[in-house]
Amino acid sequence: DLYSDEQKRGASCITTHLPIPRSMMPEALPCDAVFGETTIEGLFKSPIQIAGVLGDSHGALTGQMCFEAGMGKVTYGTGSSVMVNIGEEAVAAPEGLVTSVGFSALGKVYYAFEGNIHCTGATIKWMVEKLGLVDSFNQIETLATSVKNNDGVYLVPAFTGLGAPWWKPDAKAAIWGMTLNAGKAHVLRAGLESIAYQVKDLIDMMTRQAGIELKALRVDGGPTKNQFLMQFQADMLHAVINRSEIEEASALGAVVMNGFARKKWASFQEAAAMRSIDNCIAPCMEEKELQSLYSGWREAVKKVIGQNN
Repeated sequence: DLYSDEQKRGASCITTHLPIPRSMMPEALPCDAVFGETTIEGLFKSPIQIAGVLGDSHGALTGQMCFEAGMGKVTYGTGSSVMVNIGEEAVAAPEGLVTSVGFSALGKVYYAFEGNIHCTGATIKWMVEKLGLVDSFNQIETLATSVKNNDGVYLVPAFTGLGAPWWKPDAKAAIWGMTLNAGKAHVLRAGLESIAYQVKDLIDMMTRQAGIELKALRVDGGPTKNQFLMQFQADMLHAVINRSEIEEASALGAVVMNGFARKKWASFQEAAAMRSIDNCIAPCMEEKELQSLYSGWREAVKKVIGQNN
């Protein structure tokens, strides 16, 4: 039996709060189940199996081969989805985050903490297309690294409010710490840094609540091509960042579950062997500098939240 009595009691609570008869509910199956078969109305001569079912973020967690507690993934898109595998025991999530079933396969259920950030890649697009600070995305890194630091400039990208863990929908974006010495290079750098700070906000809360250490952070999405951003992310988390060779990690996760369903792989280790670990970035920033930069970010966020209260 895949689910414990406690999990079943939790599922039964659904009928208490929602007027849905249990007879109408679908059978809950693990991600690596065979759900049926189809010819897609004759497109295939022989039926093919429907197997390997996952949600988008959960697919990326699996596609990034985060099969152990302490392994996390970040998908950098317009916003960012952050998830950390917390193991086989469900733990209450920190305020502003959620606990979900990360994936269920090979007879086991792994839980995850999850949080979503509103603006990451969208911040980069805003700096290029709205502010016109550079002519192309490729110029951002060159200009941002032309200054030795952010010179106290912080960009809080609350363009559509602040997402996890703050959940302040009325918050507005702001740039703090500007002086006559600040130029567009500092703003570009602050924009890139804001992405890493927001990810750190969530990862720190997740690992602290679960009582686990971040073993590895695996990343995918367009912004991961920015070397400065990835190095700064590794520095902020004081952890190794491993970039995926496959941008569509969610789709790969469904493939992995399909392989488990069809007995292609018999263990998580076999599936994980497909992943390259060569594209790694190690932290190199001193702890004092890290704490100083992050403290400045937290103060900037407090000001934005305070302004909107």
